[in-house]
Amino acid sequence: MGKLLVFSKPVSAEREDEYNRWYDDVHLADVCSLESVTGARRFKVSDTQMSVMGAPDYEYVAIYDFTGPPDAVLDGLSAGGTSWEISPALDTASARLVVVDEY
Repeated sequence: MGKLLVFSKPVSAEREDEYNRWYDDVHLADVCSLESVTGARRFKVSDTQMSVMGAPDYEYVAIYDFTGPPDAVLDGLSAGGTSWEISPALDTASARLVVVDEY
């Protein structure tokens, strides 16, 4: 089983509630509708971080569990991304996606 980590943030503090409503009520369901995605959790980055590492460039992390090859998940995301609603409250320029495999 692999994991897909998505690092993101709202475009502004004023739109954080809108961003969270969209992510929780719309986007999680869209991604979880992919056949190989088996679950998801979201986290808010803590204010407590190691100072030597610097502040992260994101405020939220979503972790999606999936089965099968990572390429299938990424293909599904690409295909869904053309029809899914993407909120203007999401800072798409800073969002990052990382696929990790268990070893």
